[in-house]
Amino acid sequence: MVLAANAMRVMDKVIGIAPLVYEAGYKFDAIDIYTEGSSNFDKVGGFKLSDENTRCVTIGRPVLHEILLDGCREYEKLIDVRYSAKLMEIKESDEGVTAVLEDKSEIRGESFA
Repeated sequence: MVLAANAMRVMDKVIGIAPLVYEAGYKFDAIDIYTEGSSNFDKVGGFKLSDENTRCVTIGRPVLHEILLDGCREYEKLIDVRYSAKLMEIKESDEGVTAVLEDKSEIRGESFA
């Protein structure tokens, strides 16, 4: 999968895992596009953010998932990862958001406003 430079900015500034993603993936600033039936290649650039050294990355989805889950494990008191849970309803209020799951359990998130 490809993570655009703006997604990598989030991985860096918000989540703090950009170095791990860069190390596990392949950084690039441009791609070559081949048109079927033609021997011509077109180079497409502009994948690097001009205000930073943030670059696009191509990485295997399972590898990225593992990096993200490892990050969640570091904050297990704040992040509740549940497998095979089906979201049935989202309730919003001034206090935050509540996710209601199929088994009637609820997960609450506080408002940052």
